[in-house]
Amino acid sequence: MNQTAKQRRSARTAICLAATTFLLTGNAFAVEAREIKGAADRAGNWLIEQFDLKEKVFGKGPEAKDVNTVAMVVTALCNHPRDYKEASGPFISEPVKYILSQINEDGTVKGTTTQAGRACEWVVLAFRATRNEKYAPLMEKCLAACAKTVPQPEPKHGDATNLEMAELRKEIECLRSCRAMMSDHGIKSHSGLVGMSDTAADLLKAQQKNGSFDDDVRKSAMALEILDLAFKDLK
Repeated sequence: MNQTAKQRRSARTAICLAATTFLLTGNAFAVEAREIKGAADRAGNWLIEQFDLKEKVFGKGPEAKDVNTVAMVVTALCNHPRDYKEASGPFISEPVKYILSQINEDGTVKGTTTQAGRACEWVVLAFRATRNEKYAPLMEKCLAACAKTVPQPEPKHGDATNLEMAELRKEIECLRSCRAMMSDHGIKSHSGLVGMSDTAADLLKAQQKNGSFDDDVRKSAMALEILDLAFKDLK
């Protein structure tokens, strides 16, 4: 395994372990709130720097336009300790418009390679994170569509990195979907989360100097969401 692959696996493992700790214990991590906020600031700043105003998405390439990717970033930024919202600037308001353009009349989501139920969950989480009440009816419609979705096997890819990301998405998506909002609506998560608990210190160590996690938009958004949750738990 080359050095780059080892670094990717290290970051992936750290994120999954931190997610497991938070979900299974609900306890404060063995780091201070200021450390988590600092890491959240760096990750948030990096994600905002990836925003493409013309395309209304974060990053480049096909995955950037995947509505699931956009919803992940909006969720993480809107739950950020700095409380970013649509009024904060186009890096929130424009991606929200992009998400809106990707929702079908029946509440299902288009423009994504992610399983339909999980994509709906992330879209709802993104709208909820904006704290904009006008999206409430649409959230209900998406939740209803999500409840009707039958989970399908995760698509398989020949590329090892894609396989790692598929597994990572499964772990982190569960972190949010298993929590109060989904249970409040009577919707069970489609995925399970297993693993040994660890501290947020491992997640912080995996963060690169530029604030990202592997220079990857999805990984960085999911890591930021964990940092957001940890910070709120310590506040």
